[in-house]
Amino acid sequence: MTKLLNLVDENLVFDSHAHLLDKRISMNPHVLDGVGGVICFYDPLGDDVNSFNEILKNSKVIGAAGIHPHYASDFHRLKNELLMSLELKKVMVLGEIGLDYYRDNSPRKQQRRAFIEQLKLAEKLKLPVAVHTREAFRDTMDILNEYAATRVLIHCFSEGPKEALEAVKQGCFVAFGGTLTYPGSKDLRMAAEEVPYEKLLVETDSPYLAPQPVRGRTNIPWNVRYTIETLSYIKKTTPEKIARETFKATLNFLGLEKHPNEKTMEERND
Repeated sequence: MTKLLNLVDENLVFDSHAHLLDKRISMNPHVLDGVGGVICFYDPLGDDVNSFNEILKNSKVIGAAGIHPHYASDFHRLKNELLMSLELKKVMVLGEIGLDYYRDNSPRKQQRRAFIEQLKLAEKLKLPVAVHTREAFRDTMDILNEYAATRVLIHCFSEGPKEALEAVKQGCFVAFGGTLTYPGSKDLRMAAEEVPYEKLLVETDSPYLAPQPVRGRTNIPWNVRYTIETLSYIKKTTPEKIARETFKATLNFLGLEKHPNEKTMEERND
């Protein structure tokens, strides 16, 4: 990693997707070092809501809650817990939701049903959504086209340039993670070229998918800087420019105008 990347102000760095409640990183007192903002995702099936509420007290953290496609079979059992978590003051995103045809942990019909019901809920609550799609891009986009949400983010984008263009044309934000740094990610890098700054976000998906320089280790939000650096090569600009633009796009996705600190949240909820 370049020295220049180390000099990027942490207040310009926003990790748009991290699982901070995962035990592999939740006990790390420095897990939020080096970033100015993080969207922390809560899973009603496996995460403790009290721990989620506690981490939301950190001024850097914004919350997201949703039922992952892996657990779509349990959607109706978990729905009340989801609704309660969405009432927490700093929970501003419904997600991650979507379709996963790679693992098929839940039947596809149930995945689609849970996805649609949560999109309807997001529209009712006027919440943006973070979408997980794996080997299910066509069905995902067809459903998004039919069931409009306030704002949509395709998290950890894994498709090519054609699909990136389609997502942007449909109004989606697109987030790239550590996979963008992998040597074999040629199509993914071509996809990143197609995403304009106003729709471009970065993420880690911590503790998963650590970028190439730290691949195989537990991922943490600080490592989003490696993705920022890779994007600076792709876009032929500086890491600082990428950090600024992706930070701004993340705020736009969230519907915020200011840095996500406690004062901003209080002002927004007045």
